[in-house]
Amino acid sequence: MNISNPARKLGEIARRFDTTAGALARLNDIRDPDRIRPGQSLRLPAAVEPMTHTVQRGDTLGAIAQRYGTTVDALARRNNISYVNLIDVGQVLTLPAGSGPRSRSVLAYRPRS
Repeated sequence: MNISNPARKLGEIARRFDTTAGALARLNDIRDPDRIRPGQSLRLPAAVEPMTHTVQRGDTLGAIAQRYGTTVDALARRNNISYVNLIDVGQVLTLPAGSGPRSRSVLAYRPRS
């Protein structure tokens, strides 16, 4: 994989594996996403089991995303939410892989150079 814009490529890799660039950076101790290189191996987060969050009164996707270390975009994609400002109390959201405290790294991804 030709990494001409490494930060963008990290995001593309994250989307491919249903996680976030931030989660990949934390898991791989990447302090500067501009410094990933072709052929670098990346560990991927893998949830032990799908995690969910039941929306409570006052919850927002932003607050939920922050709580579980993911993004609003990743939550919306994972749950087919078109209007990110409209979630319902009692709605059960599936969290993206690698979110939350029960995640662990078990996979490796090595992009082609």
